[in-house]
Amino acid sequence: MSKKDYEGRNEDPQIGDPTIARVVCGMKRNMILIPKPHTTFILIQCNQCEEKKVVFSHTTADVYCKKCGAMLVKRTGSKAEILGKVINNLD
Repeated sequence: MSKKDYEGRNEDPQIGDPTIARVVCGMKRNMILIPKPHTTFILIQCNQCEEKKVVFSHTTADVYCKKCGAMLVKRTGSKAEILGKVINNLD
C-alpha cells in the first residue's frame, strides 16, 4: 500500500493506524529514537532541619539550606554530589 491509497480517507496516516504509518513512513515506530535527558530536578530534604528544596541534578554552584546553612548539594564536574536526603525526582 502506498500513500496514494490513503489520500481519500479522513484519517491521517501519521496519527491513525500504526500499520498505515509504518507503510507510509517506511520506518517502524520502535526504531525511532527520542533522546531522554540525563538531568532532572530533585526534591531534597535537609538532614538537620528537615527543610525541603528543589535543586538541579547537574548544578554548577554549591547549594545551602536557608534555615540552618548546611550544605545540601556539592558541585562537581558533572553530576552534583547530594548530601541531603532525596525525597523525589521531579519530571
